[in-house]
Amino acid sequence: MSSALLTLTLWILIIVVLILIPVLLKRSVLIVWPYQVVICEKRGGFVRVLDTPGLHFVTPLFRSLHPVDIRTQTLNLPPMNLYSKDMKPFTLEATAFVKVEDPVKAHYHHEYYLQATKRAVQKAIKDVAAEMELEDIYLNREILAVRSVEESKKVCAEWGVSVEAMDVKDVVPRDPKEKIKLEEMYNKRRRALEELMVVKVIYE
Repeated sequence: MSSALLTLTLWILIIVVLILIPVLLKRSVLIVWPYQVVICEKRGGFVRVLDTPGLHFVTPLFRSLHPVDIRTQTLNLPPMNLYSKDMKPFTLEATAFVKVEDPVKAHYHHEYYLQATKRAVQKAIKDVAAEMELEDIYLNREILAVRSVEESKKVCAEWGVSVEAMDVKDVVPRDPKEKIKLEEMYNKRRRALEELMVVKVIYE
C-alpha cells in the first residue's frame, strides 16, 4: 500500500514538474523589440532597464515587467478655442510629436505621461498665443509652433518626455471679416514667395 502511494506521489510530482518547466521557461525568456525598453521590478522595487533589443533571460518568479514605447508618437490635439494678445478669438488645430527620453522617469513620475504631455502642450500653445497678435499667429504659425515646443519641453522633462516638434494645421479666426482679411494677406504673401522662387530659379 505504501509502495503504491509512493509511486502515485512520484507520478504527481513528475506531472507537476513537466507542467511547471514550460511555464517557467516562458516567463524566463523575454523579447525586447527595437522600439521599446522594458523596466524590470522585483517585489515592487526597481531592478534594471532592459534596453538592448533581442532575447533576455530574467528571474521567472516575484518579478514584473513594464514595456515602454520609445518611438516618436503623434498626439492629435483637439481643436482649441483661444484668444490672441489683441483679444481676438480663433480656433487652432495642431499635432505634436513626442518621445520618451527617460523611460524610468516616465514610468515612475507620471502614471499617464502621454495624457499629461498633451495637457502641457495645450497649455503652452494657449500661453504663447496670448503673447502674439492674431495676424502674427495666422501668418507665422511656425513661430507659434517652435515657441510652444520650447515651453512644453520644460514641463515634460519632469516625467522624461521630450516634445520633438509641432505642426499647426489650421488657424481659423472666429470673426468672418477677420478670417477673410487674413486669408487675403496669407494668399498674397504666398504668391509673392512663389514669384520670388521662380525668379531665383531663372537667375540660377
